[in-house]
Order: sequence, then structure tokens, then C-alpha cells
Amino acid sequence: MFIDYSYYISEYGGRDLNEDEFNKSAFKSCSYISANTMDRVNDYKITTLPEKLVTQIKQCACALTEYFDKFSKILDNSFKIASGEIKGNIKSEQAGQVSISYGDNGSITKEYLNPNYRDLLLKSVLNEYLYPMEINGTIWNLTSKVINSNRCIHCNLI
Repeated sequence: MFIDYSYYISEYGGRDLNEDEFNKSAFKSCSYISANTMDRVNDYKITTLPEKLVTQIKQCACALTEYFDKFSKILDNSFKIASGEIKGNIKSEQAGQVSISYGDNGSITKEYLNPNYRDLLLKSVLNEYLYPMEINGTIWNLTSKVINSNRCIHCNLI
């Protein structure tokens, strides 16, 4: 994994996940980035990339980690609702004199459970952070599926 919880908190400014939640989803986000960069980004290769690009990759991994955590929680809740373990999705909470409201967040839940929507959302996060960028006169395009045979196939310099 090329991100850790201390990076998530200190550099990304993450506050949504505790360390256990982060660790459960961070592996998924790093794997997702590796798969969508045709393995141009992985634990070994990231150390050879320019610092600006590494920062973008790590920021992307943190954003994706938060989404993977949300997907996991929504799926978990859906199974609990289906089994009757809980009455519905939690719509509101109150700490003093404990008050929890359940309900159906139908459209949100359905969108997040829809694999096409999830994929579209994840790809938009990937594109937001890993857009083609110029660093020291070289354009880095990690998410391109086209490899120019006249260029470096490992980092997909174009």
C-alpha cells in the first residue's frame, strides 16, 4: 500500500475514517489505482516517480479510500436491513437522551449499490487527481490505455 493512516490524517486532512476503517479500504483504493494505471503505479514503482506525481497519487488514494468505505458501509447496512437486523438506514442520530431515526435513503443507497454508478464515481475521482500533467518538461498520463511504442512503456510518458 502506498498510503498509510498518518498520511491520510496529516497530509490529506482526512477526518471521516478511523484507523481500522481506513486500513480496510486503503488496500482497495491502492489496488484500484494500480489496475487503472495498467500497473504503472504500485508499491515499487511509486518510489521512482516525481514527487508532484506521487503526491497526486496519494491524494487520489485517500479520496478513493473514503468512497470505498462508504460503499462498504452502505452494502453492510443493506444486508442488515434485508436480514431484519436493523429497521432501515440511519437517517439521523442524537447523542443526548439517545435518539436514532431509521428510514429509506432509497435513491442514495440504490445509486451507491449500482456498479455502473460506483464505477463512474470512482473513475471521476481517478481523473480528478491523475489527469495528464507536465512535470519538468515531461507529460505524465498514467491512466491512458494507449502505449506509444516509441516511448517508455513503464511510465507511459507521452
